[in-house]
Amino acid sequence: MPTYKTPDVYVEELSVFPPSVAEVETAIPAFIGYTEKAIKVAANDLKNVPTKVSSLLEFQTYFGGAKKITVSNVALSESNDFVSATFTNTYYMYDSIRTFFDNGGGPCYIVSVGSYANPIARTDLTGGLDAAKRFDEPTILLFPDAAGLIATDLAAVQQNALQQCADLKDRVAILDLRLDDTDGAPDTRRLPSVPISASTT
Repeated sequence: MPTYKTPDVYVEELSVFPPSVAEVETAIPAFIGYTEKAIKVAANDLKNVPTKVSSLLEFQTYFGGAKKITVSNVALSESNDFVSATFTNTYYMYDSIRTFFDNGGGPCYIVSVGSYANPIARTDLTGGLDAAKRFDEPTILLFPDAAGLIATDLAAVQQNALQQCADLKDRVAILDLRLDDTDGAPDTRRLPSVPISASTT
């Protein structure tokens, strides 16, 4: 309430609308995995340090690029057209980030748990999850490299992430399945197939 010091006619405006809501990001992912490097000033100074980036270029500046893929067994047709190839890639972090930004993704956190020289390990990824736990802003946990773990280690990392979600109640986890995981295959006994036919009326 203002203080009026002299007699006069004063007009006081009263807002009938509630305060406006500021627009903020509500889905900020934290990508946890292996990167080519983790350097801001000195070598590995960003290892296990959640770092906010807003573009693929910014990611590449601090964390580098993709691991080189080894291609073997390239099959060509009789007319020299490409048919198939066998390649090895166990690190999916960079491609996940690239796809995220290619599809309009915004700010996200990166937690580098090691370089491509390190084999994928359950302890590295759970350490990255623990580092992300100390930050309030991330609302989605992702760890694409965990798909390269054996099934028991993958389950342990996923349980750790789900426990963090349950404890903090401010984030969710996106979980990957192994390609050869029969436990993750749909149960056809409970999901009957429904024939679909085109009608010409």
